[in-house]
Amino acid sequence: MADKVFPTDLTEKSSPVVGDKILLADSASADAGKRTLLSAIFTLYNAVTATLTNKTLTSPTISSPTISTPSAFTTGGSITLAENT
Repeated sequence: MADKVFPTDLTEKSSPVVGDKILLADSASADAGKRTLLSAIFTLYNAVTATLTNKTLTSPTISSPTISTPSAFTTGGSITLAENT
């Protein structure tokens, strides 16, 4: 039987690549230790996230908005900046 290896005993890799393998606890197998490719994590991430760049919301709703009056500035006022000495 192989000696046990703890993740904290392994050396760190600062620049992982897609083909690298990582350790995980498989929730479908009573948290048994398994390994998977980093590319599989990327695939899962892409499947459960959505890109909202350049999208239009057809019926946007903001629930419970709070609008407060600014205390430091008023509309039409001016701001004087002093030189930092």
